[in-house]
Amino acid sequence: MIQKVDRNSSPRVKVIQKIYSSLMNPSTEIIYPKSQYKKFIKDVVSGTLERIETIEETILKHLKADIDLKKRTSY
Repeated sequence: MIQKVDRNSSPRVKVIQKIYSSLMNPSTEIIYPKSQYKKFIKDVVSGTLERIETIEETILKHLKADIDLKKRTSY
């Protein structure tokens, strides 16, 4: 089955892809190609990765009953 490649993906999709790739391969450098949303993408990705501990604490505080983080692998 042939999948359609969307070359003009939204900035939100690019942010999620960058964060996911960084979590899967922490030793690789994140590359931000030219885009009209480059600054936005870079700010969101770097801010998210810098505050990962705070985000996890907030998740545990408010959603502990809903999410089981034991299944999550450590990054």
